[in-house]
Amino acid sequence: MHRLDVTKKFIICISLSKLNKLSTLDDTQMLSDEEWNSLVERTTVFSDEDWGRLISKFKNKTCVPFIGAGACSPTLPTAREIAIKWAHDYGYPLEDLEDLAAVTQYMSIKNKDPVFPKWKMKELIQSKKLPDFSAYNEPHAALAHLNVPVYITTNYDDFMEIALERAGKEPETGFCRWNNFSRDEIPKFKFESPKYKASADSPLVYHLHGSVNEPRSMVLTERDYINFLLGLYSKNIRLPAVINYELKYKSLLFMGYSLSDWNFRILFRSLMSSVDDKYSSVAIQYPAKPTKCGNVTDESMKRLSEYLMQYLKEMNDIELQIYWANVWNFCGSLRKAWDDA
Repeated sequence: MHRLDVTKKFIICISLSKLNKLSTLDDTQMLSDEEWNSLVERTTVFSDEDWGRLISKFKNKTCVPFIGAGACSPTLPTAREIAIKWAHDYGYPLEDLEDLAAVTQYMSIKNKDPVFPKWKMKELIQSKKLPDFSAYNEPHAALAHLNVPVYITTNYDDFMEIALERAGKEPETGFCRWNNFSRDEIPKFKFESPKYKASADSPLVYHLHGSVNEPRSMVLTERDYINFLLGLYSKNIRLPAVINYELKYKSLLFMGYSLSDWNFRILFRSLMSSVDDKYSSVAIQYPAKPTKCGNVTDESMKRLSEYLMQYLKEMNDIELQIYWANVWNFCGSLRKAWDDA
């Protein structure tokens, strides 16, 4: 088992990716769900000492949650599920039916309206019931419990804000000014003042990819992602001072992302390029059980972890460790560690 070194500043990625193409797979036998879960859970251990260091960072307000779509499961469908449904609904003619950016780009062209798929996304999100914030291990509720002053998310929904309100907080909220609409038509946010300081009682929730409350702010289509990423690289997108500070001087807890997602890899690389000092990082992933997994072993999981660590080290000049975990399970353990501290 691998102990995790979290003594330095680090980045934690909690993901629900399907990293199931292991070189040892064959047709000879199948692992049961119980055997697969046992294999995943024993591959890496988060020790009491590791939890102590992580909780210390939260108590000292030096760790920032960075929330991805996996934190919204199962309340919201996945991007893949949405893409497949909309591809069928709107007659998408290509083979990449699972690519939401490509499908929504087609929808915007077919309807001669770049905002059309964004309104559809707003309708979809607002048609769903809210997460069960009373659940001890619900991700947003667990994070709201930590008394963090700043939360960053690429999600459009307002689940984090609602969880904070239910925890007795008064959150500020806003989104990135990445396009002409957000730059020219949205009044100045309170947190954009150079003198603004977030607090645990009035935390900031910053939507990097836009908000459900203003569909035109969403980064959704292929064109949106290209413009957004070009803006980051060219420095045309100017993040608020409070967000720049959090990214540069604090640890990041990435929750609900997939290391196999190209959008995340490029976003991650863009953010890391703006940070001078590179620190040890931790990736928390939960791989889906392969349909054929006769020879999947602790050793093969270890090799997969080592490959991903080396891949991101070479791509981003950072140290990375993999911790296999389910988002809800991790959040339950995180909340308990906070309560017990």
